[in-house]
Amino acid sequence: MYTYIQQQWNFYRNQAYAEAMMPTADEMQGIKNDWNRLVPDFEADDMFFKNINKRDLIYTDYYNGY
Repeated sequence: MYTYIQQQWNFYRNQAYAEAMMPTADEMQGIKNDWNRLVPDFEADDMFFKNINKRDLIYTDYYNGY
């Protein structure tokens, strides 16, 4: 009986730990924006990471001369 209770406790403890470590939807959006950046910002530390988690907008419209 004791081993069953211990196995159950370990299972629910690990499940709670994994749920606590999972990022929220906003944090996941920020991770996506950082990983999918077309031009990496190697100088981000100079601006105290002001533009982290912001969307990268790059215009390549030849009609407007960009």
